[in-house]
Amino acid sequence: MSDLLSPILYVMEDESEAFWCFAALMERMAPNFHRDQNGMHSQLLAISKVFVTDWPYMLVAYFFTISEDVL
Repeated sequence: MSDLLSPILYVMEDESEAFWCFAALMERMAPNFHRDQNGMHSQLLAISKVFVTDWPYMLVAYFFTISEDVL
């Protein structure tokens, strides 16, 4: 979690404000940490749709050749 807290703590001037900002972030990201990882899978599915619709076809094809798990 330090990789998430460090930028917040760097930007915020008050440590208590940084704590509450971090607490709100963790509450919003809570589904990503469920045992079934359903939240993480839905985010990966959403980003794969962005890749397929917004990125050039050749780049998407390259990702599929590396690993189907990437998308």
